[in-house]
Amino acid sequence: MDESIQSKVSVVIHSLAGIIVGWTSTNFDVWISFLLGIIALFVIGYLGEFAFGKKGFKWWVSNGFIVYIFVWLASWIYFFNVLV
Repeated sequence: MDESIQSKVSVVIHSLAGIIVGWTSTNFDVWISFLLGIIALFVIGYLGEFAFGKKGFKWWVSNGFIVYIFVWLASWIYFFNVLV
C-alpha cells in the first residue's frame, strides 16, 4: 500500500474512532471518559501498527494521535451539549 494511502486510511480510522468514543464518553463520568479515550487511543494505535507495519512514533502522532485527540474532544463536547 502506498504511503499516502496509508496516511489517509489512518486519519479516517482515528477520526471515526474519535467520534465513536466521543459519543460513548457522554455516558460516563469525566475521569472515566478520559481514561476510556486514552485506552481507545492506544488500542487503535497498536492495531494501526499491526495493520500498517511499524511506522514509528512520529508517523503515528502526525497521522493518528493528534487527529484522534481533536476529534474525540470536539465530538465529546458536541454530544455532551446536545444530549445532556
